[in-house]
Amino acid sequence: MKKTVLPLILCYGLICFLSVRGQDTQRIDSLFRLLSDNRKFMGAAAIMRSDSLIYHGAWGYANIEDSVPADSGTVYRIGSVSKTFTAVMAMQMMEAGLLAPDDKLARFFPQLDGADRITIDHMLRHRSGLFSLTSDSAYTEFYTKAHSRRQLLERIATYRLQFEPGSRMEYSNTNYLLLGWLLEDLSGLSFAELLQRRIAKPLGLKYTFAEAPHHGIAARSYSPEGQAWKLEEATHMSIPGGAGNICSTPQELLVFYHALFSGRLISAQSLAQMTDLQDNFGYGLFFMPFYDLRGYGHTGGIDGFRSVAVYFPESRTGAAICSNALNYNQNEILIAMLSHAFGRKWQLPVFDQIEVSEQVLESYVGTYAADGFPLKLTIRHRNGRLFGQGTGQPEFPFEARSESTFVFDAAGLSITFSDGKLFLRQGGLRLEMSREP
Repeated sequence: MKKTVLPLILCYGLICFLSVRGQDTQRIDSLFRLLSDNRKFMGAAAIMRSDSLIYHGAWGYANIEDSVPADSGTVYRIGSVSKTFTAVMAMQMMEAGLLAPDDKLARFFPQLDGADRITIDHMLRHRSGLFSLTSDSAYTEFYTKAHSRRQLLERIATYRLQFEPGSRMEYSNTNYLLLGWLLEDLSGLSFAELLQRRIAKPLGLKYTFAEAPHHGIAARSYSPEGQAWKLEEATHMSIPGGAGNICSTPQELLVFYHALFSGRLISAQSLAQMTDLQDNFGYGLFFMPFYDLRGYGHTGGIDGFRSVAVYFPESRTGAAICSNALNYNQNEILIAMLSHAFGRKWQLPVFDQIEVSEQVLESYVGTYAADGFPLKLTIRHRNGRLFGQGTGQPEFPFEARSESTFVFDAAGLSITFSDGKLFLRQGGLRLEMSREP
C-alpha cells in the first residue's frame, strides 16, 4: 500500500467537532486544541459520569487523503481494548454453563503445545505461556493479508510454550485470538455476530462492530513523519480476531464499561471474577488507579491507532480516548482528562521546539549503549532533526527542547547529550549511555 504524506496545513489546525455537557470545559478544550495544533493528536475523547457524557469531542481528520473531518460518529480501531469485550462474552458463556475457567485449551485446540495444561483462566489472565502471534519474526510480512483460521492455527501450532502455564503473567495476543475462536465454536456465530447479539444491540451501540470498515465511517491511521502525518499500512482484520479487531468510539466505549460495571452484561459474581487481579490484571482488565481511586480498563494499539478506556466504579466515572494519529504520551492526556473529571490541578503541556544547528546535531550521531541494558540506541540526523532507533524497533523522531535535550513525547522519552554521553529518561528509567567507537 502506498503511503501518503500531505502538507502540514491539511493535517492540522482543524477542530471538527466539540460538544460539552454540564461543566466548564474551556481548559480541557485548550489541551486538545494545543495537541492538535502542534501535530500531536488526531482523534476523539470522552468523559462520562453515570450514564451521562460530561465531555466529548473530535479533532483533526478521520481521512486526510479525502479531507474527511473527524466527528462524533467517526469510528476508530480500538486494538486491545477489544479484549475486555472478548472477556465479557467469555463470562456470558460461563454463566450459560457452556464454558468454565478450569476448562482446558485441549478441549478446543488439542494440537497446540501445552494445551492439556492451559486453562481458560490462564488465557484470560495472560498466564498461559502461549507465544504471542504479533511477536512472530514474520508478522510484518503477513499482517496486512487476509488469513483463515486454519492458516493462523497452523502458524500458532509451531510455537512452543514460553513458560509453564500459571507460573507468571506475560501478555500474549494469542490468548485472546484463541478465545475469540472458541467463543465462535460455542455459539455457532462469528465473532462479529456474537458481539452484535451479546453487547452492541442490547446496549444500543451503533458504532461498535468487529472485522470490517462500516459504511465508510472508519478512520484511517497515521504516524508522524517530519511535519506531516504518514498513512499507515492497515492490519487485515482477520488477523487480530478477539484480541483486537473491534472498532468503536470513545462515547460507546464508555457506555460499554458503564454497562459492565452496572450489572447490565454479566452478574455481580462474574464481575468480581473479572476484577480479581493477579499481577494487576484480571479478565480482560488492567488495574488503572488514579491517586486513591480504583479504576479498571485497557489500552490498545493497532497500526497508527491508539486507544484507552478506564472506569472508576465507586464514582461511576469513566474516560476514553481513541486516536488515529498520535505523537504524544497518551497517558499524559488521560491524566489531564481524569484530573478535569475529578477536580484536580493539572498543567497544559509546553511545546517549544527550537532550531539546532546542523553541526551540533551531527555531533550527536552514533550508537549508544549501557552496561547491562539489552537495547542500543542509534541516533541519526537528517533534514535538521534527530531520529532514534532502538535495537529491533522502528525509528522515531525527536524534538529539540534545547541544544542538548531532545524529547519523543509519544513515549515520554527524553535524552540529553553531555561530554560524549547520552542520558536517557523514560518513566522511572534513568540510563547513562556511552557512544560506541
